[in-house]
Amino acid sequence: MKCKNHNNNNLFHDKKNNSEFRIPNSDSEFKRLLLLFFITIIVVLPIVGCTSANMSAEGVRYFNQARYDQAQRAFTEALKREPNNPDIYFNLAETYHQSAKLSLTQGEIAKAQQQYDEANKYYRNCLAIDRNHLKANRGLAAMYIEIRQPQMAFEHIINWCKISPNLQDPKIELARLHHEWAQIMTAQGQKEISDSSIKKATELLQNVIANDPNNYRAWRAIGFIRENNGDRENAITAYQQSVLLNPNQNDLKNKLTTMGATPTGTLTTPAGTTTSTNNNTSSSLPNITGLGSIGYSTNENNTNSTPETTLIR
Repeated sequence: MKCKNHNNNNLFHDKKNNSEFRIPNSDSEFKRLLLLFFITIIVVLPIVGCTSANMSAEGVRYFNQARYDQAQRAFTEALKREPNNPDIYFNLAETYHQSAKLSLTQGEIAKAQQQYDEANKYYRNCLAIDRNHLKANRGLAAMYIEIRQPQMAFEHIINWCKISPNLQDPKIELARLHHEWAQIMTAQGQKEISDSSIKKATELLQNVIANDPNNYRAWRAIGFIRENNGDRENAITAYQQSVLLNPNQNDLKNKLTTMGATPTGTLTTPAGTTTSTNNNTSSSLPNITGLGSIGYSTNENNTNSTPETTLIR
């Protein structure tokens, strides 16, 4: 019995994969196949290379250029590739948030409202995965302030304190709200409310340091309060404590230099440190337009952040 000769057709048959591989029977066919191979490489490699990190990096670039529509598309693509990454949800939330603020300045109220809704959704999606995501908690609170719902901002951070009682960041963020509320009340001539809010902020930060003496963010925040109250000497001491605990705070080092001080000192515990846990807020909070202070920055130390996946707020 003769075996069929498939060599005449220049084919090999792969029984396992039921596929055929053609052997080129001329130089021209070989060149054609080689050309098709290189075209496939050129087309396929960029697609394979579009990882979540790459798309996030692209989104960050667009965000920093205030090209928010393109940033949203890039982060959306990143999310498809990594749907459980809380940082990507934060990136989207922050992009919609900033886009909403831009729309407001341009008088596009309806568009801004829609973008705020999207920001709210993505902040909450982030927090559903990582309840203690510092930037998402801060971003959501800041958004409530901007849309003139300060009570919601306080309630959100207070709830975070209750959910994570052993963490210090929620207390620092609550102190931030109280301190900035005090600044707004001062601007409105409400000195009594302002003084009360400053006291609450200070107590919260002292409580943090009592429980975590090496918390550089709390030292930084106390320094900021002291500086705003005109207590320059003690502000410098607190700032120096913060820099000693975290030397990567270049902005704070520069601040100390402008204040005529050096970023050095001796670690101490501030006088009057208390373990007070009073988290109450004012019972009546009028509408305000926005908050922000470098004293409570979440990015004093960028050595642990990944620019490709996390926006800098």
